[in-house]
Amino acid sequence: MSALCSEPQDTLALIIDQQNIDVVISNNLKEINLGPWEGKTKQETLLSDPQQYHYFWQEQDKFNLAGAETYQQLQDRVVSKLQAIFSKEKGKNILIVSHWIAIKAAVAYYKSTPLSDLSSLPDPKNGEYTILSEPNTQIKKAVRVFTLTAFLFNRTIKRLGWRRLRRCLG
Repeated sequence: MSALCSEPQDTLALIIDQQNIDVVISNNLKEINLGPWEGKTKQETLLSDPQQYHYFWQEQDKFNLAGAETYQQLQDRVVSKLQAIFSKEKGKNILIVSHWIAIKAAVAYYKSTPLSDLSSLPDPKNGEYTILSEPNTQIKKAVRVFTLTAFLFNRTIKRLGWRRLRRCLG
């Protein structure tokens, strides 16, 4: 599974490296829509709306820029797609490639971290590994972040190296 943008697709291409693996592109895994801030530098966004800039980086639950997606909308969109994937692909190895903020919003959901505390979560790092539980259940999902934009969910994998991932997916 991959987001529509080219960066996640490029990451996915490097990971699967010409193996015969089904790839599904989903608009629901794309990065947060920043509306009028799309394509702007940090400095330009800061100057255009200092309050929303602060909210975007520090108090994500309050971010509500006109024409942009809120963090709650982002989280709802990404988690809804992930839940559909997990339901459909039960027991299979699934590689999800997306973007940093989309991943962080999903991780917050699975760790039951409110969006008001999103900035307290560490940013996804290359090769990071963690076990997540679906809120209010004992269902475990292993997560492996291969780049700042890629992660793997699987219910049974305890540890998974790069070569083993490629064997599992191939």
